[in-house]
Amino acid sequence: MSLSRTRKLVFSLPLISILLAGCNSEKTAATPEISPTIPSSFDPCHDIPASALESEKLLANPNPQVDSSGDDSKVKKKGCKYSTLPSEILDRGAGILVEVTNQTTAYYEYYHHESTIKKEAIDGRAALVDGPIAGEACTLILEIRGGAIRFDTASSSHDPCQILLDFASKTAPALPPGI
Repeated sequence: MSLSRTRKLVFSLPLISILLAGCNSEKTAATPEISPTIPSSFDPCHDIPASALESEKLLANPNPQVDSSGDDSKVKKKGCKYSTLPSEILDRGAGILVEVTNQTTAYYEYYHHESTIKKEAIDGRAALVDGPIAGEACTLILEIRGGAIRFDTASSSHDPCQILLDFASKTAPALPPGI
């Protein structure tokens, strides 16, 4: 091999390495921004329409969940669990967890398995459906200004993602315009 070819090869290797490394990286986009506070425009314990609760066979008296809005974690949330009517638990699962979070759809998508996420639009809002996971669990993230509303459920007899899509479709129209 001539000295000229050797020099070309030596100087080409770093460029080739850089190009190949770029092809192999999983996350090339910048980390999405996240607000330091939870949006206050939606209260998951009081703003769910009664008609949505009734149609999904959920009790109207939710159980408040741990509020992480004051802790040091980056992702913050607060919410309530709406239990399924006792006569429907075997058929529909234990209930639906509804939380307001500072996590946006972009932030959620960046940190979760893209292979299970489907993009949706619900009442003109961006949404992500993540699941079904292990055949029984699902998460739906519905974008609002400054974060999202997160819905979670599990069901072994019905598609949990369809349950959440139905519930979010009945909840989203009740959201105030502009949030």
